[in-house]
Amino acid sequence: VAQLAIDHDKCFPELRTGHPRLDAVQAAARLAAEYGLDMLVPASADREQLDLVDVRFCEHDGSSMAHLLYEVEGQPVSYFLVPGARQAERSLEVMGLQARLWSNDAAACVLVGREDAAVMDKVVTYMQGYEWSPCRRSAPVG
Repeated sequence: VAQLAIDHDKCFPELRTGHPRLDAVQAAARLAAEYGLDMLVPASADREQLDLVDVRFCEHDGSSMAHLLYEVEGQPVSYFLVPGARQAERSLEVMGLQARLWSNDAAACVLVGREDAAVMDKVVTYMQGYEWSPCRRSAPVG
């Protein structure tokens, strides 16, 4: 998780601020075209004040993962998806960042940001309930 916190802090400054929303369908197409990763991407959500602003592909611990960059109430939040991995559901604080971890049969999911716990929990609930997310909640792990 520490490496994901480092990736979060590295990728957002490269984007700068004031990003337009990125369409989730376009983001999924970009992940497929540029990185060969076939997945559906959770869309921006007005009610959660959640804006998808970029997608990237990162290497982590010998595997590949999608790095979806969102802004929540204008603050950066990273959503990492590691296909084929499993992770017990938990909350952590790493390097001054909040992290939420969970998984299902398709992927391990990690949400990283500086938001307070209530905001992070709201975003996790959205991601887990998102109809097309590869990280919909399933039976608890570990």
